[in-house]
Amino acid sequence: MFGGLVLNVTELDGDFAGSGADVASGLMMEALDLGADNLAEQAVALHEDGGGFIVATDTAERRAKAVISALGVRLRTLGIRGDKRFYGRGVSHCADCDVPMFQGREVTVVGGGDSALQSALVLASFCSTVHLLHRGERFTAAPHFVRQVINCSNIAVCWCTRAEEVLGETAVDAVRIAGVVPGNCGADTLIRCSGFFAFIGVESVCDFAPALERDGGGVLIASDALQTRLPSVLAATAVRAPAMMVCSRMRGPTVLMRPGPWRAAGCTNDRITSTGRRSLMQTELQSSINIDNYEEAAEFFYESGWTDGLPILLPTRMLVEPMIARSGRDRNESLGPIPPKGGEATIEKLAINAVMGGCLPEHFPVVLAAIEATLAPEHNLNGVSQTTHMCVSLAIVNGPIARELKFNSRDGVFGNGYRANAAVGRAIRLAIWNLGGAVPWDTDKACLSHPGEYAFCIAEEEIDNPWEPLHVERGMPAGSNAVTVFACEGPHSVLCNGTPEQMLHSIADSMCTLGNNNQQVGGQMLIVVNPLNSQEFAKRKWSKQDVRMYLWENARRSLADLQACGDSYNEFRKAQEDTGHYPKRYNLNNPTTRVPVTARPEDIHIIVAGGRNYFAAVLPGWGTFGGLAVTRPVKR
Repeated sequence: MFGGLVLNVTELDGDFAGSGADVASGLMMEALDLGADNLAEQAVALHEDGGGFIVATDTAERRAKAVISALGVRLRTLGIRGDKRFYGRGVSHCADCDVPMFQGREVTVVGGGDSALQSALVLASFCSTVHLLHRGERFTAAPHFVRQVINCSNIAVCWCTRAEEVLGETAVDAVRIAGVVPGNCGADTLIRCSGFFAFIGVESVCDFAPALERDGGGVLIASDALQTRLPSVLAATAVRAPAMMVCSRMRGPTVLMRPGPWRAAGCTNDRITSTGRRSLMQTELQSSINIDNYEEAAEFFYESGWTDGLPILLPTRMLVEPMIARSGRDRNESLGPIPPKGGEATIEKLAINAVMGGCLPEHFPVVLAAIEATLAPEHNLNGVSQTTHMCVSLAIVNGPIARELKFNSRDGVFGNGYRANAAVGRAIRLAIWNLGGAVPWDTDKACLSHPGEYAFCIAEEEIDNPWEPLHVERGMPAGSNAVTVFACEGPHSVLCNGTPEQMLHSIADSMCTLGNNNQQVGGQMLIVVNPLNSQEFAKRKWSKQDVRMYLWENARRSLADLQACGDSYNEFRKAQEDTGHYPKRYNLNNPTTRVPVTARPEDIHIIVAGGRNYFAAVLPGWGTFGGLAVTRPVKR
């Protein structure tokens, strides 16, 4: 019968609206009208013959100058025990065909793509309960299918779960599962059910030509022009171009690269690709997505949860590939898993998120340096991403590259108006969002957070600055390029004017407010003075170290003040002392003890930035829990 697997689809939308059978019949009639012959023969072998080919069928041999393989796809099987044994006795791949057999019973569906969710919805109309198993933590199906499944009362979703074995005597009566997330499917490893449906993707049907190259998922590999490795043999369906990640322009149907999706470590691989429109028979995870127009693409990224709430620049081949090339690194090289969910920070994935954030290729080395810094153990990105505190990793750019790429280090340094600050800052946040899965409705537990969650990147002013820049203080060569990351709150404004002592009196008082984590449990803190401030200090012979020591000695509160905040704070301090993070020299039993905001003077970081005016800023850190400053060189 003409049509293949599309016959199982009850509804198609977009360019091919209607049922799968309607679409198949219409395409068949169109082909016949154009002069094609319909031969009911099975292709069994392909041989090269001089300048052409011989296609051997089950009844004849057909000569041809060119061959187009358009046999479509077949559903992949799980290959677990009992899968084949019970096929036709509870194991099925067609919900529409077999749903009457399971009316009023429980069934299990495996998959997270369009086919799995649509089948689950069909079965839910007849079955008492549909158990939907998905290896990941996020469906990859079209958003409208996801919404229907989530809102369906008799579909029970089991996340991060795989089927291990189909059990029964003469027919299916249970499925053994593994990797169950507590609270979703319970602790039992058996699901009692009468039917088992697996929708885990497809593989190309091309058995008559084994010489054609396939990828690890069984999909034929062809060029963008559908050319296979054999000259004059084309593959028209279910093919993958060797580097099909994105397409070049937004003209008509366009392939966009996935920025993630973020997932827990160990979940399914996302390297499967597709060509053509998104269909109901696609594989579970795709690294490329076809979208018909710009507006649809932008909304698709919103609906898929791949943007932080702001619009993004769509990651097409034309934009992503130059980004990867500028790095000079292999696209599959990983900087490591990004917490909290452990998505690999490959050069390719980071390039996609950098494009989405608005970066140019020349910005990309700065993004990579910042990501390397955030992944350092002492920064504890896992904690920073999930704490209830409002800290966010701030990126501070130093070196000639800051001026070359027009990073803002002067007026309005923490504000808007500069592409480099915004794009690099947003690229970092999008990578943590899409690869780390740090999202506020799930892993990001910040009670209030702050706008730096969108983008938090500045440059230090190095020309109008009498002191050594931050990265040189931290061991980088003078004149080099570097990025320092430090997890902190947003800037707290300090009116800072007068003599050095007067300015520092105001700053020190702002540093030691009782409500910040540093005053309660130590850690690190960032002080930003503007160029006019630093010039006044330098004129009076105050070095940066002099400023630091003054602040460390004077930004203190009495233990009596701290104890008045309540027992929970006292327990915090005692726990920090017991673990070695709080110096024992601050006698916690003496109410007159004056406690500094950091354990050491060097934990107060000082930079010069902003306009020449009367304001400085204090940025408290997370405390001794993490988010500590880390500096990495920019490699280009």
